[in-house]
Amino acid sequence: RTYKWQLLCYLFQEIMFGALLALELVFIFSAEAVEFASRKYSSLLRHESRRSSDENPTGNVSETHDFISLHSLPAVKGCSDCCNDGQKYVECLDVEKCAKDGPEDGKYALVFSYVGKPASRMFPYLNSTKAAAHLANNADILMILTKEDVAQTDADVKHMLDKEGVKVVEVDWSLPPGMKFTRPENWCGQKDFIRLHALGLEGYDAVAYYDNDIEFQGDITPVMKCAASGKFLTAAGGIGEALNVGFFAGRPDKRLLEAAEEFARSADYSERGGWAGNGWSPGGGYYVGGECGQGFFHTLFYKKSATVQKAMEGSGFSWESHQIDKCIWNYQTSFQCRSDLDCSRVRVHHKPERPGSDPNECLKTSYKKSHVAVTADGKLSLQEVKKKQKSHHAKKEKKEKAPSSHKGGARYGFYFPVHDQVEGVVEVLKSTRKFYPEAPIYVLQDGGSVDFGPLCKKKEYNCTFERAPGENSRWNPHSWFARFVTATKSLGTEYVIYLEPDVKITRRHVSEPKHDAGGVYDNFNPTTAPETKAYLERLGRERNPCFSLKWDHFGLCGGSYFRSEAILDAFKPENVKRIDWEGIQNKEGLDKTVSSDYAMIVALSARGWIVYPWEETGQLFKDLPKDPLALTDFRAKWPGSRPDAAFEHNHKELYDAAVTKEDLAAIAHFTDPLADTTCHSCVWFTDADPAHPIAVPSKPPKVEGVDKFEYVSTDKSEPPP
Repeated sequence: RTYKWQLLCYLFQEIMFGALLALELVFIFSAEAVEFASRKYSSLLRHESRRSSDENPTGNVSETHDFISLHSLPAVKGCSDCCNDGQKYVECLDVEKCAKDGPEDGKYALVFSYVGKPASRMFPYLNSTKAAAHLANNADILMILTKEDVAQTDADVKHMLDKEGVKVVEVDWSLPPGMKFTRPENWCGQKDFIRLHALGLEGYDAVAYYDNDIEFQGDITPVMKCAASGKFLTAAGGIGEALNVGFFAGRPDKRLLEAAEEFARSADYSERGGWAGNGWSPGGGYYVGGECGQGFFHTLFYKKSATVQKAMEGSGFSWESHQIDKCIWNYQTSFQCRSDLDCSRVRVHHKPERPGSDPNECLKTSYKKSHVAVTADGKLSLQEVKKKQKSHHAKKEKKEKAPSSHKGGARYGFYFPVHDQVEGVVEVLKSTRKFYPEAPIYVLQDGGSVDFGPLCKKKEYNCTFERAPGENSRWNPHSWFARFVTATKSLGTEYVIYLEPDVKITRRHVSEPKHDAGGVYDNFNPTTAPETKAYLERLGRERNPCFSLKWDHFGLCGGSYFRSEAILDAFKPENVKRIDWEGIQNKEGLDKTVSSDYAMIVALSARGWIVYPWEETGQLFKDLPKDPLALTDFRAKWPGSRPDAAFEHNHKELYDAAVTKEDLAAIAHFTDPLADTTCHSCVWFTDADPAHPIAVPSKPPKVEGVDKFEYVSTDKSEPPP
């Protein structure tokens, strides 16, 4: 019978693979047809535009270059509270108004850089770059490379750059000589600091540096003119960073580069104080890239400390630093952008590379074409893109999913069970709101005396707070599952991300969930015994006939995600009551079995839901090897070490995080504290139903019949009766 099941699963998978392959081929040929039609109409449009320059009075299409059309639609306000002056959020500079002070016939350059052996793929959006350069008074296109990298450039790459009109600028260093703070490995320094050379490219009225993955969708001449008037321009990051180093523009001067080098020699860095102790204002703390170019540039051009002033005072060069609307001039995801933003107004598209979970996301041109038909005048309707993209995402949703009760329609919600730890709770809530301002948060007080209710009512936290009797749910599965279900129903989102007070959130996640649940790659804890694995697979195959346990470790700690549909199925009493917790405890050990990290894997697997580590969740390892080779070996052995993950578990220093007087004033204490429970595996319910608790302390209810653990055979040649 096992053989027959495996054969049926195999045949089913092969049939599905064939069907998906056929659909993929249809999609590819359809996309090619749309691409052909787009180019055909674009060609006709260019022909017509040459016949009469008066036929385009609205500026919808400014110029075309190798089938790339760049618009010059008036810039609109794309974001709110997304520009800063180094201390506080301010209004973004009006680029088009500023451009009126720039030269009419300026000499400009678009600047890029690359570290490592140059490859032909390093310029994925070269045609749009050429179109933008053509509009910007035939600006030069420059590629900064170190002399070492120029020497190892293959002939075909040199030919490509020469053919496309890209001028190579050879430089001596990728890190400023004598730089005080560096890291020997796994550092973004070289690729970030080589771009400092753009500051000293004299001979141009203005230069604009862009990351290589930027696609130009509109005319950026106003940026050039504004920069030429004496303004140094940047934009904030796409996931809350004070500055994104993938774009800056200014009037180049050797003295400015020398000042930056001097600052690099004198300024130290720490995660607590930032560069030269200038802090992280206006943000609440470290952001992605803070130790590299993003923190360095923001400090150098927007801070006023003595170290910065000393580096700048000898230059004799003056300028004004301003930030411009990132949702128009350096689009990097919909974060902080207006929900009604017209994507046709985006001038420069940086991220994302491909569609994600947000149907309102503005896209690269290649993805727009796959969702839109060409209109009669040869243009691509971006309004139609949004309409079709929303439809595309709606069709992808499963018919059977958790009911959505959250009015905001967020896809991700956060479940945060807490006790009496204050500092970590406040810090995690703060960082969650920073990167997920739209997401609902459900805070559950599991006993204890601290009342976080008033804090949740504050506008900047805006979370749902519930108080529950102390059941030490973290170590009592029946209680844990019941409360997780309640939280999931309250959130009403497609996914739930579980939080703990020691989870550091560094950014908004970009890798979408691929399974039903996932967390840390926790191969440092014990594996699941073969007997337990066989038991869970037998239970799981009742719902999912082809189920096999994909992950046999721990890992569902703070920072893990869960599909709500899986929670509401696997954690409901009628399914939880079938699990023989006593039998699993006898095999795996008590604390391992009832730990929520592991108990959730047990319950999900018993219903055939797939659990596997998520690349957006990491574990903080202390005392990492300093030798580069040793560190590489360490991370190969322990893949859970992901310092670049969006969620990193085990940051115990958060328990001592600073809390403002205002937040402390909003945290109360209950006058009628409930009794706490501290025991493990002592809170159980009859039939796993919280309406029928068993007196504490208690033992797991007995499971008899086919669901009993001892009935499982380790011989997989024949399934159990």
